[in-house]
Amino acid sequence: MATSLTSEKRQTDQCGWNDIIALVGNGNPRRSNLHKQVTEVIECAKAESCEVGHESIKSFTIGASITAGDGEFATLGFDVSETRSTGETYTCVFVKGQKGCVKYLMPHISYDAQHWLEGSCGLEFADPVYTIRAPSSKEGHFYCWDDCGYMGDENWEEV
Repeated sequence: MATSLTSEKRQTDQCGWNDIIALVGNGNPRRSNLHKQVTEVIECAKAESCEVGHESIKSFTIGASITAGDGEFATLGFDVSETRSTGETYTCVFVKGQKGCVKYLMPHISYDAQHWLEGSCGLEFADPVYTIRAPSSKEGHFYCWDDCGYMGDENWEEV
């Protein structure tokens, strides 16, 4: 049975600890979406209509990440990522008094994982359960949005 390791025990034990990241059970796979703002906000203050567009001609890479319950980021020791490129132009039209931007939705699969320490003394529990998100094989899409922040802002949606 695994027991909790204190940082003092980690430093003084002579067990030859190895870090292990493993799924908790089957990982509880579930869908999640990354929403990324890809344009600045356009504010249609005086004109009858305004357009904001995004021409996607460069590649971007989104990799797997682990987030602990306290929002800390941890490295897995491997990289799961996907690069997407497109040469299309996406345009959103807003009317007087509106503001908006273009966002991109990229589907992911989330998994539950846990960090363990393994050594000659056995297997020891080290950290709480983390969420690992990896890009799925489903295609994402651009969309118009009226609740915008700054270009590059991201948020996650569990679906």
